[in-house]
Amino acid sequence: MDAKKFEVILVQNGTRNDMRNAIREFSTKINDGGIGLFYYSGHGLQVDGTNYLVPIDADIEQKAEVEDECVSAASVLRVMEFSKNRINIIILDACRNNPFRSFSRSDEKGITRMDPPKGAKQGSIIAFATAPGDVASDGDGRNGLYTSKLLKYINAPGLNIEEIFKKVRIEVSNESAQHQIPWENNSLTGEFIFTTN
Repeated sequence: MDAKKFEVILVQNGTRNDMRNAIREFSTKINDGGIGLFYYSGHGLQVDGTNYLVPIDADIEQKAEVEDECVSAASVLRVMEFSKNRINIIILDACRNNPFRSFSRSDEKGITRMDPPKGAKQGSIIAFATAPGDVASDGDGRNGLYTSKLLKYINAPGLNIEEIFKKVRIEVSNESAQHQIPWENNSLTGEFIFTTN
């Protein structure tokens, strides 16, 4: 499959409503037999073992407010599990420092481990910018370190998805002096290549 054949739902600097509406639209677009891909870059945080994506309009002063102000990453997994796609791919460049330090405990850095969504005929993969509980670099350019390397390899002809993530992991790890090591949880049984030629 050519990466250019993906139908894209783009949300930039999304509010909570923007994000929730986009996830609803996404759920109607991914069909049985297709490839579902969800990519998020921005602030993510964990609270009591649950991962949240932080919208631009989040107004949080206490930990108890996170559930109401943010979007649970698990909601994306549920949408993809119900889709019965051939393959599901989730990429989260969301392991930044918790911006709400007033209530963050030291053991709640980054985001916590998530298992790939079930239900896909040939499995799923969920990729993180860094290991669970660690934080990722924002980078010096337009994109964070992780996304900059992902963009480098995602259109490389003939690389399957696992090879792409391995190359990304090696470069990010080397350039961060081993401080950031990308991570995947993978249940794939099928082959997937973004660009074949």
